Amino acid sequence: MPPVPDCSDLNVAECQAGYEVMRERLDRNLATARNRMPAEMDVLQAAGTERRLIHDLAIEASRDVRDNCGDRERGTERLDHLDFERGQRKALMDWSHGHNHRLLDAIQVLTQLQRSNEELPQQAQELSL
Repeated sequence: MPPVPDCSDLNVAECQAGYEVMRERLDRNLATARNRMPAEMDVLQAAGTERRLIHDLAIEASRDVRDNCGDRERGTERLDHLDFERGQRKALMDWSHGHNHRLLDAIQVLTQLQRSNEELPQQAQELSL
């Protein structure tokens, strides 16, 4: 279960409902996008592609919240409850920041490993001379 957003001075039930709906939507959309990714990508390329997917999904979800269309997945509607929208925005921020930090850390580690793997043959060649 996702963490409960800070909903002080808000309607907690609406805020939590918006948070959960958005997290589920984002996770579902990311899983769908991952399934469409080519299988023959190397790990570093896949991490970069996933980072772009996270960005694109976050932009799309943010536009949907801004436009208040279909946020409760019942079709086009205007939301009357701003706390539901606040919960959605909090979920969007938590989700995108969490994935971005995870992917940036992975990309840094992979880049360092790649550099060290490229340096090993060069170092071996220098030793054999």
